[in-house]
Amino acid sequence: MGVPDGVLAKAPSPNLWPDQKAKAELGADYDVIDLILWGIEHWWNTDDIAKDLGLPKEFVENIYQKWRGSEHKRRTPIIPKLLFRTVSHDFRLPYNL
Repeated sequence: MGVPDGVLAKAPSPNLWPDQKAKAELGADYDVIDLILWGIEHWWNTDDIAKDLGLPKEFVENIYQKWRGSEHKRRTPIIPKLLFRTVSHDFRLPYNL
């Protein structure tokens, strides 16, 4: 894709303050976090995820709590109901129209 090697090799960081690194904050690289999140989103319990990945149960539970604590960021904001039906909630048309 033409991405410079320096960009590809750079450690992930939210860049909220100097020298902040995601690995230091989360305790693992994104590839490990991604596997934990995959398990969580496929309804695995934290014991099974920890066992299958060879990680401490407390670490997996910590990531789970962070995921739960940020659920509000992944949801559409609540909006006031102005009419009888709300678009995308109860105003849905069938596909075969």
